[in-house]
Amino acid sequence: MERTHVRGGLTPTRQGRIDDLLAPLHEVTFCAVDLETTGASPKTCEIVEIGAVKSRGGEPMGTFSTLVRPAGDLPVQIQLLTGISPGVLAGAEPLPAVLPAFLEFLGGAVFVAHNARFDWGFITRACAVLDYPVPEVTVIDTARLARRLLRTDVRNVRLQTLAAHFRTTHQPVHRAFPDAAACLEVLWGLIERASAYGVFSLAELVELQKVRSHPHAEKVRLARDLPRTRGVYTFRNAQGEPIYVGKAADLRARVRSYFTSDERKRMGDLRAEVASVDVIGCATEVETDALEARLIERWAPRYNRQGVRRRPPAYLKLTTERHPRFSVTTSVRDDGALYVGPFATRARAQAAGVTLAGLFGVRTCTMRITAATATDPCPLYRLGSCHGPCTGRAPDADAHTEAVERMRRDMGAGLAAAREALALKLGRLASQGRFEEACGHRDAFADLVRTVDRARVLAAIAGAGLVRLEAPDGPVVLRDGRLATDSPVPPRIGGPEGPLALSVEGLPERAAVASWMSRTPAVRFVGAERPLAVPWPRPAPPQRIELAVDNPLDKGLTTAGGC
Repeated sequence: MERTHVRGGLTPTRQGRIDDLLAPLHEVTFCAVDLETTGASPKTCEIVEIGAVKSRGGEPMGTFSTLVRPAGDLPVQIQLLTGISPGVLAGAEPLPAVLPAFLEFLGGAVFVAHNARFDWGFITRACAVLDYPVPEVTVIDTARLARRLLRTDVRNVRLQTLAAHFRTTHQPVHRAFPDAAACLEVLWGLIERASAYGVFSLAELVELQKVRSHPHAEKVRLARDLPRTRGVYTFRNAQGEPIYVGKAADLRARVRSYFTSDERKRMGDLRAEVASVDVIGCATEVETDALEARLIERWAPRYNRQGVRRRPPAYLKLTTERHPRFSVTTSVRDDGALYVGPFATRARAQAAGVTLAGLFGVRTCTMRITAATATDPCPLYRLGSCHGPCTGRAPDADAHTEAVERMRRDMGAGLAAAREALALKLGRLASQGRFEEACGHRDAFADLVRTVDRARVLAAIAGAGLVRLEAPDGPVVLRDGRLATDSPVPPRIGGPEGPLALSVEGLPERAAVASWMSRTPAVRFVGAERPLAVPWPRPAPPQRIELAVDNPLDKGLTTAGGC
């Protein structure tokens, strides 16, 4: 009769799960387990043998081996496979007497098995049937690890094949204890192999076994020597060209994720091209944000969406004609005109211009109006949407000139008057049931406000010159609205700018800096070369404009825009 054999001491207490996962692998206690059963299904089959070996850092800590008497018959094919006969099992203890001892032996160790879903399924089923709590332990599957780490080194990932590959002392023979002992030796071989890919903690080992098997999984080694600090990383192809730039609070973990857990469709092409990774450490959050934006702008990597601009940005231009009007352009010139932007597309700039002109009665036609022009006005004049300088009458021309000046002043002051006029217009359109038209004006005005607000803020920060700040994670120095650092790309802002129009060059970095200032309330001003022209911290955004009647299209309007 074969009895239960338990050798070695048990760990008196177990670490918390978080501590377990963060622990280095040489400090983790592993318990390799193997079961022999009467079949493949935990619901209909029974355990007939349990073998387990516990180890930490390669040093043995104890063994567990026992036969288990099943309630039913032992199939012939199982007898032939394992060599276990019904006569041998007749004197063994039943599962209710064996399970508590095994659970005590397992304790808080990591449960390791080859094709662990099978063995763990029988253990959890036994706990449920006998009313024991399922152990809250981490499960490691050596078969899954082998598929990730030995793709081209072995013909299959059967335990016998892996034991021969690692030349284990114990040989699997379809008995619980020898198979468990061989499984543990295979695990240590896999851990040694995983260290070449930068896997040194239990959390990283668990993550590795979850990786889908893809042709470029071995590139996880690129993250092996990266620091666990904040910074910016650059993926380069075989020719050394930058193809993707990103930022991370933990560089090593973030780069590893591209080859382990990131299953986005476009990542497959990126993984195929990556040949090397460069990183730049950053001391503060804003340095990370600004440097990422700066490198994307400089290199325009094709896997960065920000770096792939399909069309030039658009600006809204208030012309310098006798009776100004709005037009859309893709560049800013030093011609005395008022520019607003940039907008993402020409259509959005055009919609914003039409809405704003309608609020002040500024003309939207393209007619060239001179002192001698005197024509019949268009329907917009009769509807009150245009002051009609084309009529040639002095009151109409003077009213249009005054409206243009009011609009200029209001844009410089943050569009407060335009907002009030818009609220009245939206209420009038809603009362007439013209909901889609009202929503169009609302969305166009919101886009305009975001653009104007961004331009005013960024221009003010740039106009302050050298600015010194104190952030929770360290001091920050800005120059002309950009980060003043000794980075590979020197800060430079080029092209003409106006109070409401920003140069495209350097805009992503300036926007990143302003966004960081907005979302970080603990930022403190230490000093500036020139006074800052906007209040800081920023005032709370104004209330939303709602349509006057209940309408399913209405989503409200927030006029305060982010940078």
